[in-house]
Amino acid sequence: MYRVRDGDTIEVIFRGSDRIWALRLLDCWAPELKGPDRERGLEAKHFAERCVEAAGHNVSVFIPAPSDPLHLLQAVSFDRLLGHLFIDDSDTLSEAMVRAGHATREK
Repeated sequence: MYRVRDGDTIEVIFRGSDRIWALRLLDCWAPELKGPDRERGLEAKHFAERCVEAAGHNVSVFIPAPSDPLHLLQAVSFDRLLGHLFIDDSDTLSEAMVRAGHATREK
């Protein structure tokens, strides 16, 4: 199950689990839903929703392992997992968001 929280955070439930995880997309900075860029934030969220909906059950999550096992906390930021959501075999949601102009690769 997937739910788009905003343009760069997707809520996921992994198969076999009942916990909802927030997945913060790597290489993707979308405008916030609160504040002066709210309209662009909503556009980014709606674009992400359309991408995830079009992918259906063919999405997959990749969470890179830290290079040093002692730094596992690098994979978590503000109680969110950091990773990629693939919307097909080779394209991530982050890449699609940046290409469409709804996000930048860096903040």
